[in-house]
Amino acid sequence: MNIHMIGNAHVDPAWMWMIGEGMEAFISTCRAALERMQETEEFIFTCSSAAHYDFLLEAEPALFERIKEAVAAGKWSVVGGWWVEADCNLPSGESFVRQALLAQRLFIQHFGAPCSVGFCVDSFGHNANLPQLLKRAGMESYVFMRPEEHELHLDDDLFRWQAPSGDEVIAYRIPLHYSNHAMQADEKIAALSVRNNFRKHSWMLFYGVGNHGGGPTKKEIATIITASAKDDQIGFGSSEEFFKSVDAASLTAVDHELQHHAIGCYSAHSEIKRLNRKAEHALLGAERMSVLAERYCGLQPTADFARAWQNVCFGQFHDLIGGVAIAEAMEETVSMYREALAIGERATRLAVQRIASSLDANCEDGETLFVMNPTAFTRNEIVEVELWHPAASERGEILEALEVYDMEGERILSQKVKPSARIGEDRVKFIFNVIVPGFGISKYKLVRSLVKSKAHQVTQPSPIETSAIILNDATDTWSHGASAYTEVAGVMKLKSRVVVERGPIRSCVRCEYEWGVSTLIEEKAESVTGELDVTLHINWQEERKILKYRIPHQAKLPRAFYEIPYSVIERPVGEKEYPGQSWVFVQEDDSGEGIGVINDSKYSYSIDETHINILLARSAIYAHHVPPDEMFPAGSERYLDQGEQTIRLRVVHAANWQSARMPERTMQFLEPLIVHAESAHTGLSHVRESNSLSATNVQLTVLKQAEKGDGYIVRLVETDGMAANCDVLLPIVGAAFSSVFSKFEIKSFHVAKSGRVTEVNLIEL
Repeated sequence: MNIHMIGNAHVDPAWMWMIGEGMEAFISTCRAALERMQETEEFIFTCSSAAHYDFLLEAEPALFERIKEAVAAGKWSVVGGWWVEADCNLPSGESFVRQALLAQRLFIQHFGAPCSVGFCVDSFGHNANLPQLLKRAGMESYVFMRPEEHELHLDDDLFRWQAPSGDEVIAYRIPLHYSNHAMQADEKIAALSVRNNFRKHSWMLFYGVGNHGGGPTKKEIATIITASAKDDQIGFGSSEEFFKSVDAASLTAVDHELQHHAIGCYSAHSEIKRLNRKAEHALLGAERMSVLAERYCGLQPTADFARAWQNVCFGQFHDLIGGVAIAEAMEETVSMYREALAIGERATRLAVQRIASSLDANCEDGETLFVMNPTAFTRNEIVEVELWHPAASERGEILEALEVYDMEGERILSQKVKPSARIGEDRVKFIFNVIVPGFGISKYKLVRSLVKSKAHQVTQPSPIETSAIILNDATDTWSHGASAYTEVAGVMKLKSRVVVERGPIRSCVRCEYEWGVSTLIEEKAESVTGELDVTLHINWQEERKILKYRIPHQAKLPRAFYEIPYSVIERPVGEKEYPGQSWVFVQEDDSGEGIGVINDSKYSYSIDETHINILLARSAIYAHHVPPDEMFPAGSERYLDQGEQTIRLRVVHAANWQSARMPERTMQFLEPLIVHAESAHTGLSHVRESNSLSATNVQLTVLKQAEKGDGYIVRLVETDGMAANCDVLLPIVGAAFSSVFSKFEIKSFHVAKSGRVTEVNLIEL
């Protein structure tokens, strides 16, 4: 068969409607599809997204059973082994793993097998590491539509797509849209048949009413029956059948990312972007801490991590995390992210308290502070501790200094800084440097002092002169048709500059800027570590404008590197806007100098000949699509990113991104050491584990309970783009093993409670 007609219904769970309406649309589409099967024996229906099926299982169990029967009979094709059709640039590497883990295990449980076809037909671009993330989760092929030919030329719409790791899948770019957007089924057949490469290989043509569901109509099915009667090379089909017929060896190979489309989706709706990254790391840290609490003191895990990850993965649906849905749907998604955060934060809080309660917390002539490391590598960094000191207001005893001692009795330098909240001097904060082994706990003695510390040499304010510019933005919410934002409207003007911290550990400069009615407060803190921490407090009140933060990179011949999901990619230097994960790095091969920037909530970057540019705020109109939409009268539109937000960044210097240890630094930045003050009591000796990975370019990202409930899952990733032999020692779970990694390879291991180690795939099979 040369033309496989794929009857489907792309169903957005939320977009121009809220989640409840989207799920009802899915249910009604399922009913309609089953009716079409009864009417036409040859008809096959295709549908993705485990979240939809999961909702159906609870809401309409009898209907779900009918679908199971249709799947077993080969009449219903379940595709897209992810929780939702996610955005394919914004979720982290681990989020893509969880998309597949949740979905494929649900499909195995209810349909007897995982999906073999990845399916993300409406997403806006596709990161270069997807072939690995798909292949190692059981998907051998991938169906997408964007970017289309006018946005990205491909020699063929059917090709072998290769990840940097070497993993590959067979990929297919849908011609003539995934639904009846502009053509009916017979019109698509006619248009495809006159293509120059029509006879090169078989094709899939998609038909059916989509977005709000609906699926194939009686009229379309009748049209296909008529067409197949005239040409036996046209018929009803499924994507599984299509890919089985493909001769992979005959296909050309593509080894790059699939971009650009809708660049605005990588900056629209700052809150959803911030919550996504925060929830991803909160859950990863909580999973690790829960394992530590079980191993250290027998605390059995109770957190509903599955529900939390379902919420995060649902929020990564491309129109939601992309920020292009209606305000009401975005508010629902915010609630789901906050529930996920609450689950993770409570699990961490419980694990920390249980561990601390089991340890010896007695300190002679002082107070006990435990610092816990939720990551697998040794941390040497500055921490903050806040203390409640009511004697300040009750008796006028101002706490001027804090003496900090490690377990060997050595005094550690500390510095008093501004607390998070102030009630006179009752709340005080100090910073000092600590060393904590991977998955270990270090104990410190704190002694309060009413006498100021002796003067020490102070750190100097940062010499980096950053700037913030305002750009005009006439595009719609997606920024359709745009690849860059270049029309400068102005520059934030400096209003004041003052040094707010100066001490032996850290110095901080506070600058206030304004433009129109919008303000930016920039706090640049330079510490003895050599890193520059920047906190930006924005009050953004503009309409159809963009705020970009600019950091000079000094490179004469710059090369630009971006973190992408579980990998790194080099991209051209210029004005184009690109999606990225938590960090970017600019280096110059000959100079030996480079600069990297990590941030806690942004995903849209451009790197030009002089600056790293991070898009901080973009006040597009909510869900405004041109064409066909027009703006409402002035005053009735709702604009994104209005109001206050806070962004944290860290600037680092090194010869290149590998020597800067950017993946490790990013985990440090986004998953800080846990500081816990504990009242005095007896208990076990403090814990200083000796976890180790012999290869510095292999990072442990995941330590969690296995899905089967027997033992643990350890996930390791090669981070530098170089092959590695790694000896892994994890006494916390009684495991010691070795493994060989290719560049950017992701590996998962099941560690039984007996200590037996077995390599598994990303869905733990």
